[in-house]
Amino acid sequence: MRRRRREREGNARTSRTRPTDSASPERFAGKRVHVIGLGSYGTGREVARVLSARGAVVTVSDIKPPEELADEIAALNGTGVRVQAGELAYR
Repeated sequence: MRRRRREREGNARTSRTRPTDSASPERFAGKRVHVIGLGSYGTGREVARVLSARGAVVTVSDIKPPEELADEIAALNGTGVRVQAGELAYR
C-alpha cells in the first residue's frame, strides 16, 4: 500500500532531502546573527565560523569569562566574529 502511494505522489522521501534555496550561501550575506554560547564541544564556535564565512555579521555571547574561553576566542580570530564573553545579554 505504501509503495503505491509513493509512486503516485512521487517519492516524497527524496524530495525532502534535496538541498533547497534556503541552504545557499547568499541567504546569510549581510544578515546579523547572534549565536548564544560557544558550546562545550565547539558547536557554537563552528556555527559562528560557518555563518561568518557565508557573509553574516556574527556576534557570539557566552556567560563564561574570557579567560575560560581563550581557546575558542583564539580559534575565531581573523573570522570577523565579535565575541562578548563574561557578559549577560539580558539585564
